[in-house]
Amino acid sequence: MPGLAKLPSVDIWCAAIEDLPEGLERLLTAEEAKRWRSYRHAKRAAQFLGGRALVKVAVAQTLNVEPKALVLEHRCQLCGARSHGKPRPKGAGHISFSVSHAGDQVVVAVSEGIHLGIDLEVSRNIDHLQDEILSSTEQRVLGFGLLRCWVRKEAVLKATGEGLMRSMRSLAIEQDEGRLQISCDDWREAVASRMTLIDLPSDSKHLAALAALDNVGSVRMHSGSMLLRMSGW
Repeated sequence: MPGLAKLPSVDIWCAAIEDLPEGLERLLTAEEAKRWRSYRHAKRAAQFLGGRALVKVAVAQTLNVEPKALVLEHRCQLCGARSHGKPRPKGAGHISFSVSHAGDQVVVAVSEGIHLGIDLEVSRNIDHLQDEILSSTEQRVLGFGLLRCWVRKEAVLKATGEGLMRSMRSLAIEQDEGRLQISCDDWREAVASRMTLIDLPSDSKHLAALAALDNVGSVRMHSGSMLLRMSGW
């Protein structure tokens, strides 16, 4: 309808580490390359390289610039400091992205104008963490249900920029008429009511969720491996 603002869309790129092309280290800055080489375990190094390369190519495509020209800088959503916080593309603060990797998979979410958080976890038993995850008002769950709760809350805390500074127990997530509702004692109702939380499709070995600090239009899933192979970086 005329006069109504179009809701922002979110693009999500997924890739298997083993499917990533060779030579991605050429996309890294000197500082990023130093960090990549510092990992003692090959798997962790591959996760970092795959995540950073996929971020650069996906964001560069959104901005219509060369991936090698993209510079990422940190800025805290809470205090504004540039010494820490979530990375953002320099000179393009309207672009938001979030990256997560687990096992042999890496995912990147990109959008314009809204803060994002994405989390990916390997399916496993975390029943021993129940008291650290569930709020006092949430139904007691174990197994798959508890891991699903973890993934959702991790995505929310990445979107807000709070991360590990906030306990998961301070959040409550419930399903109301098919929509996931988030509540927190010290959030304004207007903030919580506009948040979007979506369970993402994944294989039998992983769980994933996306959170955004606003209403979202479409969520589009893409092959990150194909993007990296066809982008000509």
